[in-house]
Amino acid sequence: MTINEEEDFSAQKGLKGKKISWQRLRRNDSLDIESRSVGGHHAYAHASKGCDDWSVIIQLAFQSIGIVYGDIGTSPLYVYSSTFTNGIKHNDDILGVLSLIFYTITLIPLIKYVFIVLQANDNGDGGTFALYSLICRYAKVGLTPSEQAEDRDVSNFQLELPSNKLKMASKLKSKLENSKSTKYFLLFATMLGTSMVIGDGVLTPCISVLSAVGGIKDATSNMNQDMIVWISVGILICLFMVQRFGTDKVGYSFAPIICLWFALISGIGLYNFVKFDPSVVKAINPKYIVDYFRRNNKDAWISLGGIVLAITASFLRKHNDVVSDTFYKSIPKPLYWPMFVVAVCAAIIASQAMISGTFSIIQQSLSLGCFPRVKIVHTSTKYVGQVFVPEANYLLMLACVAVTISFRTTTKIGNAYGIAVVFVMTLTSSFLVLIMVMIWKTNIFLVITYIVVIGSVEFLYLSSVLYKFNQGGYLPLAFAGLLMAVMFVWNDVYRRKYYYELDHKLSPEKVKEITNETNFHRLPGLAMFYSELVQGIPPIFKHYAENVPALHSVLVFVSIKSLPISKVPHEERFLFRRIEPKNLFVFRCVARYGYTDVRNEHEPFETMLVDKLKEFVENEFWLFHIKTNSNKDHDSERLEGLDIVGDDDDEGDQHEKLDREIEAIDKAWRAGVVHLMGENEVVACKGSGIDMIVWISVGILICLFMVQRFGTDKVGYSFAPIICLWFALISGIGLYNFVKFDPSVVKAINPKYIVDYFRRNNKDAWISLGGIVLAITASFLRKHNDVVSDTFYKSIPKPLYWPMFVVAVCAAIIASQAMISGTFSIIQQSLSLGCFPRVKIVHTSTKYVGQVFVPEANYLLMLACVAVTISFRTTTKIGNAYGIAVVFVMTLTSSFLVLIMVMIWKTNIFLVITYIVVIGSVEFLYLSSVLYKFNQGGYLPLAFAGLLMAVMFVWNDVYRRKYYYELDHKLSPEKVKEITNETNFHRLPGLAMFYSELVQGIPPIFKHYAENVPALHSVLVFVSIKSLPISKVPHEERFLFRRIEPKNLFVFRCVARYGYTDVRNEHEPFETMLVDKLKEFVENEFWLFHIKTNSNKDHDSERLEGLEIVGDDDDEGDQHEKLDREIEAIDKAWRAGVVHLMGENEVVACKGSGIGKRVLIDYAYNFLKKNLRQTDKLFDVPHKRMLKVGMTYEL
Repeated sequence: MTINEEEDFSAQKGLKGKKISWQRLRRNDSLDIESRSVGGHHAYAHASKGCDDWSVIIQLAFQSIGIVYGDIGTSPLYVYSSTFTNGIKHNDDILGVLSLIFYTITLIPLIKYVFIVLQANDNGDGGTFALYSLICRYAKVGLTPSEQAEDRDVSNFQLELPSNKLKMASKLKSKLENSKSTKYFLLFATMLGTSMVIGDGVLTPCISVLSAVGGIKDATSNMNQDMIVWISVGILICLFMVQRFGTDKVGYSFAPIICLWFALISGIGLYNFVKFDPSVVKAINPKYIVDYFRRNNKDAWISLGGIVLAITASFLRKHNDVVSDTFYKSIPKPLYWPMFVVAVCAAIIASQAMISGTFSIIQQSLSLGCFPRVKIVHTSTKYVGQVFVPEANYLLMLACVAVTISFRTTTKIGNAYGIAVVFVMTLTSSFLVLIMVMIWKTNIFLVITYIVVIGSVEFLYLSSVLYKFNQGGYLPLAFAGLLMAVMFVWNDVYRRKYYYELDHKLSPEKVKEITNETNFHRLPGLAMFYSELVQGIPPIFKHYAENVPALHSVLVFVSIKSLPISKVPHEERFLFRRIEPKNLFVFRCVARYGYTDVRNEHEPFETMLVDKLKEFVENEFWLFHIKTNSNKDHDSERLEGLDIVGDDDDEGDQHEKLDREIEAIDKAWRAGVVHLMGENEVVACKGSGIDMIVWISVGILICLFMVQRFGTDKVGYSFAPIICLWFALISGIGLYNFVKFDPSVVKAINPKYIVDYFRRNNKDAWISLGGIVLAITASFLRKHNDVVSDTFYKSIPKPLYWPMFVVAVCAAIIASQAMISGTFSIIQQSLSLGCFPRVKIVHTSTKYVGQVFVPEANYLLMLACVAVTISFRTTTKIGNAYGIAVVFVMTLTSSFLVLIMVMIWKTNIFLVITYIVVIGSVEFLYLSSVLYKFNQGGYLPLAFAGLLMAVMFVWNDVYRRKYYYELDHKLSPEKVKEITNETNFHRLPGLAMFYSELVQGIPPIFKHYAENVPALHSVLVFVSIKSLPISKVPHEERFLFRRIEPKNLFVFRCVARYGYTDVRNEHEPFETMLVDKLKEFVENEFWLFHIKTNSNKDHDSERLEGLEIVGDDDDEGDQHEKLDREIEAIDKAWRAGVVHLMGENEVVACKGSGIGKRVLIDYAYNFLKKNLRQTDKLFDVPHKRMLKVGMTYEL
């Protein structure tokens, strides 16, 4: 801990006032307490050091004009189209609406936000999370892991003794703190508000740009709504593309444009006021509001959802018929085009305001553990807080484009926008009431007045906008639901993981015990071990030490703590504690950040940390020196609560020890810094419940996919009887119809009728080819031409109807099962050949090889089936889509078959040509027919195929790039020997299996590992998995071994070969098989060498062909002894324990790469990799003996 001579005494005074004893402070970890307390940051200290620089304030104020007023200033573009959705019924309704607008703007933005809400800022920051953080600092209502029992004594919570004045605040505070459901409710409300703001970031650009561009219709008759939509889409895409430059780069243009915008709309408003109807000024009288509601009743209430600021009422009083496009109709013709350009620019600025706000609130959510990890880019070196989130930016862009194209007009978008805005307003008021009562200690009558006045108005607006739920209002709620689900899942598992680490944290005694073990080695260098655990030593350290019993000479456990405040001063960033005894050189460090702090400071993090560490060691020495030589009151108060360990050495020895410690840290720093990232994988514990998707109502499909995990083997025996019964029934019904209705249908065997059919119907006959399937109901249809859409069930005799219905459903399920099983098999093949992302392959049968189940694909297929069934609803469109899928597969199969005929079967060329002409022409005819129905549902399989091809191409392309990178940078055996022979390299007991995808050498990640952890197990095997383009590899031919010379290294290379249908998780553990085969290889190597040196028989020479044998001049007895020693060394390493080192590589596009390559690697591939299975899932690798080694490849 850094002690500052000018340290604020109030924190110490607060601790003293609580009568906390020395013994109690010793029992509680003071690092946990102080990591929550930041000097210099108090609830009412809103000013920052930068505020003294008025030039900065003026620049920021100038930029903020566009951001603050852009959104509300562009509302005239769409106000009346959203308010008067059914037209104007009475001329005075305009005055009523304008009066509503005037008093709403006065009450909500002016009184509520300007005079009240802005006072609840958190050191200059606002938003739902800022209000939530403010409440969390004054009451223990947070669910985030930083809110622990040790935090209750810190001064920032502002715990005050109850008094008459504080009775209400204390009572409310106590209820909130003691109710877990209330804490969850506050968190959910915060997530809802945040989600609505992010949804607003989608809707504001849509409605603003679409409204502004829509004005061009009045200038030219050639412009239709489709063109307006696509122009708006183009502007939106450009808007999001420039976000990466930041507000700082474009903010200076905002203020002049918005000022010009306000000048123009004010001038036009004044022009319309004078020219058309000056009496519109009467709208200041609230009487017109009452009259408006009396005349319109329910319609007036519904129109509240469209009430926003407008300045066009004078014009509208004389032109009631142009309510949907009031703004542009009210512009004088000479000003039309200048006004159009400025309106578009103003709409872009309004959009920028919400997009920037979205980025900021995502940053806040991320800092407080309520949002998945995304990249935060700080776009300005001058001003803190201007951020850009690339992933969110592109998702917002896609959402904006989708909303604009699907909704097309501002009416529905306005309804959605209204719900988002009013929800945020209501949630803000709710949080503000809590702040008034608990923090500001506002008089209860003023609080009640606020609730009655502001609350009732907002409730009225909320009820109005919710009425339009089915008219577009569902969109922000859908957005919010999706985002809340993501945020809740992330936050919930984040907390569960933290509490797990807290329950299993290591004590300092355990660390001392681990480091004092006889086989534990200390390596040169300084290691920073990162974890999220603030209150102890993470359990992952024990896992690391058990598998790699080696540690760097200086070790610092670094944890990042996000405090519910906006900023933490740089000088108070780090807090340190030492883990005794001193000779361990093991420290704990908490790096504290606020939710707007920049986490990538210009000075490297490790440099700052090491400097502060040396400063801590020096301060620790001087504090101990002062305490032992002086008992002054001031010094004793300053030292109260610090855990200082005494030493009986004299002062000279103490100085010498200090110098040695500083020198040891400097030496470790010069030797190199290693960053050990504590990456944890979380899974549900055994016995946990499975939350099934039960809200989808399509029961049969869900049941079908739910039973897939049992495999075809379990249900396959029922397939044959059902299908036989199905064929028997349809044959019997067909024969019945044949006899009863029209036996002449047998004439269809004559192909002449095909020719006649095409002659009569021409194009329609060609189109119908897409629906040609086998049918046995033609006899019935010949007599009942009017029931073609439901021929099958109409042709069934009534007594057989229900039995036939049941069998038909069962047969349909079996037909579906066939395709689902085929899908799983083809995914397994694609995965084995590196053409599909990693997914879990479950072999469902112990008897029959090849029956597999893919959980991820199963549930995605289920959701897709349900979505298609609900959206298409009838078999017509689904049939069109199905036809395209089937015929495409047929055509591609024929294409491959032609190649096989020519290259493999060596078929006569005339037979090949005959096949192409006959089969190919028929399939081409069918293909052209089904493609004609592209827009009638046929687009669906092509869309599916496009998406899956994109996924497969991205995965395969980057997979190959990564492999070639490893191949180009592979290590030679000489390099491995050089690494292991270094003087500071240690050999550890045990057998290590180092996994990588590289087959043809030693992966470069091994060098990265050895440079950072110069310790290696006594036996090392480089394991690579090779998928062969065959279906199966026999077990006895599974492994190939090679030795890396010299023999005393005990380093081997192993290739495990699999076919694309092989089971990769055999019942016998992978490591047991590998070790047995390794010992077998060593024995065979010896005997092959022995035979070769003593015999030159032809049979033996054939066995030895291709094997790499190293000669040795020792006699036979020495050879046998060496063999025994090698086998014993492997067995000894095996008994000491097996460690699985997984080579997990992060890939990024190299510097200077084009945008296509960056999108391919940095976004598409990494998204797939992070959201799918990891390498260790392919084998039965025990979690307790697995370590992941990471390295970044620049491709």
